[in-house]
Amino acid sequence: MHLNPERGMVGWATERSLDGADSTSDLAPTGCALVMLRISLSPYRAVSLPDTFLAQLTSGFSRLRSVGRKAVLRFVYADEGDPTDAPMPRILNHIEALKPILATNADVIAVLQGGFIGMWGEWHTSSNGLATESAMNQLARALLVALPSTRAIQVRTARYKRAITGGLALPEARAFDGTPASRIGFHNDCVLSGPGDAGTFEASWERGLWTKDARFVPVGGETCRWHARAEPAHAGPELAAQGFSFLNGVYHPDVLTRWRELGFMATLFQKLGYAFEFERVAPGPGRGELSLSLSNVGFAAPFNPRNVVLHLVPAVSDAPAPPRPPPVVQTLDPRRWRSGKHDVTLALPLHVAGRFHIGLALSDPALPGRPDYAIAFGNVPFQDGVNWLGVLDLPAHDAVA
Repeated sequence: MHLNPERGMVGWATERSLDGADSTSDLAPTGCALVMLRISLSPYRAVSLPDTFLAQLTSGFSRLRSVGRKAVLRFVYADEGDPTDAPMPRILNHIEALKPILATNADVIAVLQGGFIGMWGEWHTSSNGLATESAMNQLARALLVALPSTRAIQVRTARYKRAITGGLALPEARAFDGTPASRIGFHNDCVLSGPGDAGTFEASWERGLWTKDARFVPVGGETCRWHARAEPAHAGPELAAQGFSFLNGVYHPDVLTRWRELGFMATLFQKLGYAFEFERVAPGPGRGELSLSLSNVGFAAPFNPRNVVLHLVPAVSDAPAPPRPPPVVQTLDPRRWRSGKHDVTLALPLHVAGRFHIGLALSDPALPGRPDYAIAFGNVPFQDGVNWLGVLDLPAHDAVA
């Protein structure tokens, strides 16, 4: 079974799995393309990160890559047993030490959650007085510098994002442009737990900002308790409105158990994040073009970059296979294929005519040789990272439109 990457229910890995003390299965939970790596830095609140820890983290990412998964990553100092975080100079020192590892392993980091400050790294109840706008701004900008520009961070609330960017909702023209506003998403860690999701939304403008920005940034999180708002009739539309791509598949057990009993988990497996379905492909509208129609029946679009590549295979049965035309990289961005129907135009290679099997690959530019990290449509054959859409007769042409 192909697990579509960077979406769905999130498995949970223990820190021991990073250095090989646990089996690799801990990094490849059944049915989960994403793994939550919540890394404790509590032993290092007063010291630099040792080389042994950095080597362990590097090994963990290598193991994650070997099993075809990606991480939802968060570094924390404070937990329920010990609510002490670290002073800002120490945090910045640690981020600088982590920077080369984050850059080298960004291919298997789906998103980096803000972390570091306060209880559970959620930017509240800081023992060092860091639950302030200036500290949030300083931390977020350090993380954005430490990460490659193709990756985003997540913060706990829309208030926190406004404290960092100082702006209003992200306009479509600025989506994916590499600015801080375009690289900051959200994690709601008490979704559907009450009218304001346990302080996630304290004012109406916060929900509005979240909903608008969720069209272009990564959104995920977890449940924290059962509430009437978690009933499927409300939960589905709410998760869609908040643009959820992933949910913790372990916590909260009461909510997850109830959703299983109500049959809602099957809906979440299908609809969290993107869920593409092929509709039709035909010649045109111009010479050297194909017209493709597809639908996204999920809650969100992919949030990390994707290559879109057209493959053509001659449809012959009684002769040795003739040479295949070279694949054609398309100037399309699936991150803009939000929920709903999409009609897009594909460019054909030059001088192609005849009967062809039409294939479309949505590969990971950071892992181009790994079909397990490619996106599969839900209703067509998927092989070696390519969605096979059918057979078409292509008229001759001498230019790409």
